[in-house]
Amino acid sequence: MLTIRQLRKRKVGQWVLGYVAVAWALLQGLGLLSDAYGWSGVPMRVGVALSVLGFFLTLVIAWFQGERGQQKVTRLEVALIAIVVIVGGAWLWQTVRTTQEAEAAATPLVTAGIPTIEQDPSIAVLPLDNMSSGQEQQYFSDGISEELLNLLNKVPELRVIARTSSFAFKDQNLSVPEIARRLNVASILQGSVRRAGNRVRIAVQLVRATDGAQLWAETYDRNLDDIFQVQDEIAAAVVDELKIKLLKAPTVTPVDPRVYALILQAQALL
Repeated sequence: MLTIRQLRKRKVGQWVLGYVAVAWALLQGLGLLSDAYGWSGVPMRVGVALSVLGFFLTLVIAWFQGERGQQKVTRLEVALIAIVVIVGGAWLWQTVRTTQEAEAAATPLVTAGIPTIEQDPSIAVLPLDNMSSGQEQQYFSDGISEELLNLLNKVPELRVIARTSSFAFKDQNLSVPEIARRLNVASILQGSVRRAGNRVRIAVQLVRATDGAQLWAETYDRNLDDIFQVQDEIAAAVVDELKIKLLKAPTVTPVDPRVYALILQAQALL
């Protein structure tokens, strides 16, 4: 009959506590690695399943080997270990399979209906985030976004989503694939603008819609006088990354920067 005295004699409690401490430390390390490298949930689920399997193995080994002097492996011990390994292995296999099937089934829900860049060279320019010190500079970041949209719209081989549609997702916490699915585009241009006096920093990135992968990114630190050149460079880089061959790259007609700022401010009031 199983009694507390037998458990103490065989040191089952010490074995279990030692195993739990080691398993917990390993799972914590696995969690940190999963977060650092962006792993899916499969490694963690496998780790938990192996920990549970190891717990039962530890109970069997502790019961038969925990008592000092009893080191001979019996047939019963071997049979119990075999049962735990077989049942645990089947459960582990089923856990991994179920997780992979669930992740595979979830992916098409997001990417379904999203065209690839090869099928449909298309893009939506999202409003650039205003990172300036004052909210009154919002007109400037929105104006830069609209100018980039208009510049890309000059490329006949590229389908560009209209401003009213792309700007509707401003301040919405949606993933790139979800936005692309709703707009039916293959790529997204997003980023931020920070203006301080006569200096402006524009950070932009081109994202592939099907999987959210970053295709290209760049940060431009320039004087406000060079704002048109920056816009030209961004448009040229996007077109080049989308592998669109042009006879002539789109360009912006230079305007006095002070006049340009007033134009953007006026557009924001319309």
